[in-house]
Amino acid sequence: MWIIIILFSVNVFAQNESVTTLENKLTILKKELAKVKEKIDIIEDSIKIVESDINAERVKLNKSKGFICETVTITRSNMRDEPSINGALIVVIPHKSKIKVINYEGNSYWQVMYNDFLGYVNEVSIAKTPEMKEVISVYDENFKKENERYKIENKNRVQNDLEKRFGKENASRISRHMIWIGMTSDMAAASIGSPIKINRTTGSWGIHEQWVYHSRYLYFENGKLKSWQD
Repeated sequence: MWIIIILFSVNVFAQNESVTTLENKLTILKKELAKVKEKIDIIEDSIKIVESDINAERVKLNKSKGFICETVTITRSNMRDEPSINGALIVVIPHKSKIKVINYEGNSYWQVMYNDFLGYVNEVSIAKTPEMKEVISVYDENFKKENERYKIENKNRVQNDLEKRFGKENASRISRHMIWIGMTSDMAAASIGSPIKINRTTGSWGIHEQWVYHSRYLYFENGKLKSWQD
């Protein structure tokens, strides 16, 4: 009887060990797969960057010729003297006319040259040829980079302002939208925004304030947070 029990226990132990070994192997393989995927993502990002750089260089090369690319109009197009529908009409460009694209001026308008006329045409009138698509891609990428740069600069400005007002440690908490006991009402407003309503009570002990948010209540005593309720 004891021999059977011992043999059974050994068999169960061996099976458990086998399962553990396979699970460990699976964990290792998953980690390796994650590393490979990460490398693939890095390579794909690098490819996008190089493609973007190639398109940008092509645009620069064409600009040296006096224009970015050549395309045609897909409708009768109004060329105006300003990049706006309010600009004065210079000439009506016939359908399927060749134009030289000079630059993007914003508000969906491109500066173009038609024969000896120079003015602005709305992009809805311009054929999206492969070359034109490359140009649009470059301008879109530049806009994204500029927008990202602006966001970073603005974030840094806000962070610097918070550090000047409340100190580095408190600024770090505020940037993460935290609240904590002892913070001032100014810190709270900077961290989670102004309340919907403030209920204020004044007595011999000082000033008590209840800040009312959508699903949160903050309680201040003489300008410092004493408690809150979610």
